Amino acid sequence: MKKGYQIKPLKISAKVFLFLIIFLVCYKGVLAESQCPPQERVLIEGRLEEIKHPIALVIGDDGKRYPVRLGPYWYWKKRGYKLHQGDRVRILGFKRGKLIFPITIKTERQEFLIRDECGVPFWRQKP
Repeated sequence: MKKGYQIKPLKISAKVFLFLIIFLVCYKGVLAESQCPPQERVLIEGRLEEIKHPIALVIGDDGKRYPVRLGPYWYWKKRGYKLHQGDRVRILGFKRGKLIFPITIKTERQEFLIRDECGVPFWRQKP
C-alpha cells in the first residue's frame, strides 16, 4: 500500500490565536459601523401642527402632512429639547413607510440631534 500524504495540524501559539480573534471581532465592528443600510433620505421644511410624543405632525411647505417619529419623551427631557406647536422646522431624516425618522430637527431657536447618519437613535448608543 502506498504511503499517502498526511495532513499535519497547524500549530499556532495562543498569542497568535488570541490576536486573530480580537482582530476579526474589531474588523467586523468597523465594517458594521462604516456601512449604513440604504434608506430614503428626506428634507422637510414646514410648521409643527401637533406634538404628541412620540409623534409630531408637520405641515410641509408643500402642503403635505408628515408624521415624524420623535423618539422617547425621556430622551427629549434629559437633553432639554422642547418643540412648540407652530414652530417653523427643518427636518433631515429617513422615510420608512409613512413615518419620518429625523436625524436632525432645526427650529429658529435650536437644533435637535436625534439619530446618527445611519439612522441609529442616540438613546440606543452606548456612551
